[in-house]
Amino acid sequence: MKNIKMISPKLVLYAFTSVVVLIFTGVVIVYATLFYHVHKYCDNATKNHEGKCVDALISLAQNERESIRRRNDSIWALGQLADKKALSILKSMYKGVPDSREPLDKVISQYEIRKAIRWCSEGNWTSWMYRGY
Repeated sequence: MKNIKMISPKLVLYAFTSVVVLIFTGVVIVYATLFYHVHKYCDNATKNHEGKCVDALISLAQNERESIRRRNDSIWALGQLADKKALSILKSMYKGVPDSREPLDKVISQYEIRKAIRWCSEGNWTSWMYRGY
């Protein structure tokens, strides 16, 4: 019978620790990226529209003089913020389920609106980061 070598417990511990650190780092990077984009969209919205972040984003989303892309970005940010104040506006913009994800530069995305409505209604995993907005 062949002699089978056992994996060292130290090696298993190092491997496990490395995987945990990589996963944690990935989560931190994702959350930081989301926070950065929401912060950027809020800053841009409040420069050109009145009110605090949510109010400015709502105004931007409804403003037909704004680019389609900026309006879609504001809808996405409203979903990230998950503020119930945006619900009625988002529901009024929602026309129905699209066949597929729309190009964000060409039409107001019903996919993004539906997602934002769900997050404003039910909350999401990241909204806790934006309590100061």
